[in-house]
Amino acid sequence: MTYVGDCIEGPLTPTGSNTYTLQNPLQPYLERIPEDCRELTITFNKAQKGQVHLTLHGEVSIEVTLEEGAELELVLSLEEGTVMQVQSSVLDHAKLHTCIHSEGGGIEATVRSRVKTQATSDLDWLLLGSKKNTQKIIAENLFEGRDGRGQMRMVGVVEDQAKISCKGTILIAQQGNGTDSYLTQEVLMLDPSAKVDAVPGLEIKADDVKASHSATVRRIHPEDLFYLTSRGVSLEDAREMVRQGVMEGFWAQVGEELRYRK
Repeated sequence: MTYVGDCIEGPLTPTGSNTYTLQNPLQPYLERIPEDCRELTITFNKAQKGQVHLTLHGEVSIEVTLEEGAELELVLSLEEGTVMQVQSSVLDHAKLHTCIHSEGGGIEATVRSRVKTQATSDLDWLLLGSKKNTQKIIAENLFEGRDGRGQMRMVGVVEDQAKISCKGTILIAQQGNGTDSYLTQEVLMLDPSAKVDAVPGLEIKADDVKASHSATVRRIHPEDLFYLTSRGVSLEDAREMVRQGVMEGFWAQVGEELRYRK
């Protein structure tokens, strides 16, 4: 697996049995986590900025802490069978952008962020399911301070007999006045046998906020494929073109510097 951008490789620091830590990398950082890694702590101290790319496998729990004014772009690629939990604390004025790519089956992933005063937590998630793959995805942004910001975007393509469940929730505490946040879920089904359960949610306890959500699950229109096949494109190539179109659109919005390529 290679990444676009000037990422460096290097070992995480072991801190105990099956536990590792990563703190304030000075350059964009890339690694497939060690085979025995089950717990990982990522810390960015006050005003530190950085980018971390990790390939995950097995069962792993990640704790992220961004101190005041810190900024992190966290890119996670989930291999088949990954069971992941990410808990992030985004302190005052800090900014977290989490970008996740999950492809394959047996994936269960939960991502939760606690967002403090004038902090930002953005999430972009690309889900790809085929064959008889299953994925269960949960993402939450909890705003606990004033003037928080955060967008959550979940985009997917599901085909064959794959099943994907994705639940996204925006939670705004009573002290979260001034929060501006939204959630979008867009999933394309290439086959009638594919199944998608997209569940958006809002829980708001403050009065002065901007928060919205939308969920769109649609099937590909036969006319779209007919248009391509009538011009000499095979059915399988036409499906691949549609799939690639969704992926290209996702990465165009996220940014090429965060993209990985197989």
